[in-house]
Amino acid sequence: MVGMKSLYLPFADAFIRYHDIGAGKDAPVLVYLSGLNFSVLSCHLKLATHPSLWSYRAILIEYLGTGHSETPAAFSYTPQAHAECVAAVLKHEGIEGCTIVGHSQGGTVGIELAHANPDLVVHLIVCEGNLTPGGGAGTKYFASVEEDRFATDLFPRFLHGRRKAAIEGDGAAAAMLAGWVGSDVRAIHKASVALVDLDPETETRFLNLQTRRSFIYGELSIPEAGATYLPDVPDPAWLEAHGVVTAIMPDADHSMMMKDPDGFAKVLKPLL
Repeated sequence: MVGMKSLYLPFADAFIRYHDIGAGKDAPVLVYLSGLNFSVLSCHLKLATHPSLWSYRAILIEYLGTGHSETPAAFSYTPQAHAECVAAVLKHEGIEGCTIVGHSQGGTVGIELAHANPDLVVHLIVCEGNLTPGGGAGTKYFASVEEDRFATDLFPRFLHGRRKAAIEGDGAAAAMLAGWVGSDVRAIHKASVALVDLDPETETRFLNLQTRRSFIYGELSIPEAGATYLPDVPDPAWLEAHGVVTAIMPDADHSMMMKDPDGFAKVLKPLL
């Protein structure tokens, strides 16, 4: 089963598009949600098609404002709004009891999805997702200016720098550049602001979920002893005390699955 699909969302007056690949309809489902309005294919295609995961049906969803999906002007681009769209796709496909693999913003979207639709999610795997307000380094930087300045100045300059670095052989810069191809610049800003101003109850909702919960860290993201934990890098002991299974990907930072899909698959597979 291979192909891109479309679904019209009346509440957003927009088409959302997603990729349905891998095993057939009776196979267990992995739903991949990317970070900060990144192209889901640039983040997750190598993972979704990894030999160790080919027995799963993979649903890769392109957020509104991203990739081939439409960009409705009135859409808020908050985690809750994205979660509503993801829920609509899953219900349209008749999918219940799936596993969510959510990276960064995608992990936060997954929390909102599982909170509002517990029947849809049997296992939520958050990969350095935002649990508390404040944002990660990138979202704080993007949200530090108002939307017009971000769209006309900060983000074009940022992408220019990434493009220059990619031309010089920086693989991480190339991956980041590819991640935002086709993404709406104002949607990225709105999503950044939403993560910085995250609902303070998000962490409580995650900890209180009755579904299975896992949290994957990149080894290089974990603060040194005595340092402050971050909104997207919470204290592992705190999560484990609330029944969350934690795992660490060796020699990885925040962009774990983009830089090393093979390494990420080795960490992911035992959790499934």
